[in-house]
Amino acid sequence: MPQEPISLPRYRLTQPPLSETRMSIVYRATDTQLNDRPVVVKILSPQLAHIPQYRERFFREVRAVATLRHPHIVDVYEAATERTAEQAAAGRYQGSGEQEPLYLVMPYIEGSSLRGLLADNRQLDLATAVRLCEQIASALDFAHRRGIVHRDVKPGNILVESETGHAYLCDFGIAKVGFERALTAVGGFLGTPDYSAPERFDPARFEELPMALRPTIERPPREVAEEKLVDIYALGVVMYECLTGSRPFGQLGEQVRRDPPALTELRPDLPPALDDVLRAAMARDPTRRPSSCAEFASRLAAAAASLRSAPSPVGPASPPSTTTRFTWTPPSTPPDLPFGAPPLPPGGAWGPPPGSPPPADALTASPAGATGQTPTGQVAPGPGRRRLVAARRVAARHRRPLIAAGASLIAVGVLLGATLPAALDKPGVGDRPDQRQLVRIPEPLRADCARDKPAGGADVVVCHDVDQPVQFSFFASLDEMDSAYGAATRDAGVSRGTGDCSVAVGTGAEHRYPGVDASPGGRHGRLLCHTRDGTTSLVWTDDKAMVLATASSRAGDDLALRESWSRWVGLKAFPTTEEKALVNLYDLKDCRRPAAGTLERFHGIVAAIECAPPNADEGATTVWYYQFTALDGLRSTYDAQVSAVQAPKDTYCGDGGENPGTLGTNQWDLRGVDLGNLLCYRGSGGVPTMEWTLESMRVLGRVVGHDPADLATWWAGNHGPSQVEITKAVNRTSTPPFPTAAERQLLTHIPPAARVDCMRLSEDQVKQNVGDQKPVAAIACDSQAGNPRIIFYYQMADAAALAATLRFNDPGTDADCTQQPPDFLGGAPYLNNGDTGRLVCGTNQSGARYLIWSNDRLNILACAFGSRLPPADLIAWWSANAGPR
Repeated sequence: MPQEPISLPRYRLTQPPLSETRMSIVYRATDTQLNDRPVVVKILSPQLAHIPQYRERFFREVRAVATLRHPHIVDVYEAATERTAEQAAAGRYQGSGEQEPLYLVMPYIEGSSLRGLLADNRQLDLATAVRLCEQIASALDFAHRRGIVHRDVKPGNILVESETGHAYLCDFGIAKVGFERALTAVGGFLGTPDYSAPERFDPARFEELPMALRPTIERPPREVAEEKLVDIYALGVVMYECLTGSRPFGQLGEQVRRDPPALTELRPDLPPALDDVLRAAMARDPTRRPSSCAEFASRLAAAAASLRSAPSPVGPASPPSTTTRFTWTPPSTPPDLPFGAPPLPPGGAWGPPPGSPPPADALTASPAGATGQTPTGQVAPGPGRRRLVAARRVAARHRRPLIAAGASLIAVGVLLGATLPAALDKPGVGDRPDQRQLVRIPEPLRADCARDKPAGGADVVVCHDVDQPVQFSFFASLDEMDSAYGAATRDAGVSRGTGDCSVAVGTGAEHRYPGVDASPGGRHGRLLCHTRDGTTSLVWTDDKAMVLATASSRAGDDLALRESWSRWVGLKAFPTTEEKALVNLYDLKDCRRPAAGTLERFHGIVAAIECAPPNADEGATTVWYYQFTALDGLRSTYDAQVSAVQAPKDTYCGDGGENPGTLGTNQWDLRGVDLGNLLCYRGSGGVPTMEWTLESMRVLGRVVGHDPADLATWWAGNHGPSQVEITKAVNRTSTPPFPTAAERQLLTHIPPAARVDCMRLSEDQVKQNVGDQKPVAAIACDSQAGNPRIIFYYQMADAAALAATLRFNDPGTDADCTQQPPDFLGGAPYLNNGDTGRLVCGTNQSGARYLIWSNDRLNILACAFGSRLPPADLIAWWSANAGPR
């Protein structure tokens, strides 16, 4: 346990933690800057944050997950930076005595880990285990294709949504990433031994492999190809435990010496074909394992299907009066749970332990005849009983006629813990889709759906919204879905990332949806719209459901089609809560949502607005603002544009620069505190354009105009919210939060007239004012109107440090500033209100005057810059209001 409570400026942590290990603490939290969005914050144990091995493990996880965007891999919203690691290594940061947490922010998933599900239910039914395997296998193969090996696949690192059954792979803390050397433990084993392949215990086993499969640092693809076999082994162990309720080996390292026990020794009710599948996945010889996780999942599904097709056992004939046979009725939700499927009732979703009877409300008692079938009309449901489900509902209108194979579905024999019915006939055209497909279809369209003929190897379902048909094609991977969508885009002849389908179709448009790709809730994917031969078509993907959908209408009815599409996918009307907050922050008028096709280069945004600029007569025509979920997304978007326009760095292009509004990029600040970056360039058609970031608010602004110099002038007065709001944001997001104890003490010495909108100074500004001296605290403040606009206060450690700063700022003359010397240049001792020190004055090249003075009693140095007051008025202000006191 940490000795002191952990806090993060942006996130409100909920006590007690969700979990706590020696390595990390996991909290449920709320994101206070994004409408209290629920998140999970994983914090590296403060006792380990200074140890290089554990910091490397933390950042390995950050680097790995940052490159993986997949429906079955947990995303990362934000994480501590490498610079934070250096600060944590020193145990201090920003001159304070507080510990800097290394943290990882992820979405909050309402559900449980697979470990928790197994603890509650002991084991999963076969169909659920197969579907879970398919989901995690797709995540692992996706990582493997990108050179990442997880190396710690286990139930505790698999999360399952309680409402949908959607599974996620998490915790890439010991993953092997591309060329990186594998992370190892000093004097120990890194990972979870119960789920680790034999070769991870005994590296010498690699010598038994064929030369082509041995890991070689010169051939990283082969190394990944070989090392991924440890993930396949671990997934096999997980599936073994899911189906039996126990792990295959009871002793540490036992997997090095022998093969796992046969699955059917513990579950004789399961098909023997599963033994071969699990034995291959957990083979001690890595070359005998499947070549990919998908291959293993496919073999597992095929073996499970043998239970579905196997004939039901029929016992000898018995008189109806002496024998009662129990049948397991398939629950209302099909038992072979897919990703996204709602959970089944208790005892049905995960299956009862082997050997236990089915739940009472799923049993139907019936006298059995010699044939083993229930005579028609002899089963009368009583309390707590249900009739066996009739054959599938014949589809409604728009469907082809369907001839049912039988009037009822009857399972014969005692099925111990099995939830896969033995006699389900294969669904056909016109049938109602099963639950695994329905949950992948938008909820407004689920009521009226029927299967259609498969096309291109994909299952197809057609749904109706009143009289509007929508066709859905289901894919097993994102790659397959993207390939089909790409073919549709090429056939339409529409360029990627153009136009806006929500506004007008016209010649066509293609873009992601929603344009604000990090908006909470709703569906995400890409949308194509085009008109051909009098017909308007919408084609879109759903990334999470891995579905391609198509809807068409007469060209004159496309407005209604577009409005229906927005409702189907849950596209929110303008303004959303986030968009409205952005409009209010900048006090803008006449705003709208930007065309979706223009948002392609902005990744991780929650709001985007396009508005008429304030004071448009000063040179601007249109202004945009984009708010990001995380600082990394803001910076990467800005940096990509700098590279795209080839802007020279350290070239200030704002108002007052040598060439305002022309090509260049540099930082911009407020009172010496860095706020973000500024970029100037000519956009499409040569239009003068400026972009800037405000990092404390995670906002990127963009403005266009007619003349570069006029645009720079507009930016100087209209680029952001008020200085009061900027100051609040800077202090709220600073690390550590402003003010620290030392800064709070320094603020008490600053008179109220000068203590306006104060914040922590940047390291660069400190160096400019005090050289190599290290102040205890450094604060920048504004002042009341008419006085110097920038005032810095430095709390020095002692008199020697204060004297050194004065020598650093020595003007080279002993003139008394209180006597208003020529050119207002001087430096001499002073006595003011009982305090003594040295007062320096000067005038810069622009004619602005400044003062620098010390307070011997408090060891404080102060600087006031940017004054346009006459020398006498400036000295009067200093004497009465500047302090420190």
